[in-house]
Amino acid sequence: PCPQWRFIPTGRGWAIQSGRKDKDGKPLYLSFKSRLRDEAVLAASTLPLSWHVARLNVPGMRRPSITWPDIDYVVDLSDWGCDKPGTHVQLKWLKEGEMCQLWYFSRCNGFDIDPKA
Repeated sequence: PCPQWRFIPTGRGWAIQSGRKDKDGKPLYLSFKSRLRDEAVLAASTLPLSWHVARLNVPGMRRPSITWPDIDYVVDLSDWGCDKPGTHVQLKWLKEGEMCQLWYFSRCNGFDIDPKA
């Protein structure tokens, strides 16, 4: 099954909240597992970060990228977009036209998160 995430406006960007919660029932958000750098592995954390979501200039594509504000790092699937379960999500330098740096969003029913969270 596909992971479910909610995009919550933060004023400057978007906090990306997981459909899962931590062991104490707190919401989890897309965050860093290490310091900000190329190939930094991303993980879930109770600390929300503000991400930028925008369409890149890729002819014929209407899929957005998720970027770190003011730096050309994008959220990317490791191993050149490997679609195997357990593939790490990481930060990579933006490379225009790389499919593993573009995302497909769809609305999901049954996303069980308190809207006040």
